Amino acid sequence: MGRRVEIAAIVWATLFAVSCGGGSSSDTGQLRFVQASPSAPHVDMLIDGITETSNMAYGNSSGYISVKAGARHLQAVPVNSSSPLLDLSVPITNSGHTTVLLTGPGSGVKSLVLTDGGTTSSTANGYVRVVNASVNMGPADVYVVAAGNGINGVTPAATNLAPLSRRVSRKAALRLSLSSFATTIGLL
Repeated sequence: MGRRVEIAAIVWATLFAVSCGGGSSSDTGQLRFVQASPSAPHVDMLIDGITETSNMAYGNSSGYISVKAGARHLQAVPVNSSSPLLDLSVPITNSGHTTVLLTGPGSGVKSLVLTDGGTTSSTANGYVRVVNASVNMGPADVYVVAAGNGINGVTPAATNLAPLSRRVSRKAALRLSLSSFATTIGLL
């Protein structure tokens, strides 16, 4: 009888642990996809083999999609095709936000995986990330000016922001005052 109670206790403990899953089955993060390649065709974006967004043209973003934490299989497949232009594993952290950019020429697309967040905005200030995803433009300076103002005499907020094809800093996080919603960002 004592052996049966011991076995029953082990079975119940195992069932309880499996059904609770230790919290890992409900761990999720957010994944966003941006079609940033002007020469790539319209694409469908698949996560773990499931189409999440369809017919994405240059300049379109999926918005954040809730996915399980861990390695997610992301593919960008041209519409009416079965051969992906982009096929990669993307690490997703619990409660994290990740953006994947498709960039580069249609025949040689690349991905850039960005971890989003890490900065806290207030009612007076916000943060903007600028990424030079161009394959044709060289390094750029980033200016933040009020709408209608030129850049003469203005110090760049970020300098020499290199394109993806170079091995230099490719992104800049800018803290902006939100006192005026007419703030613009210009790349030269």
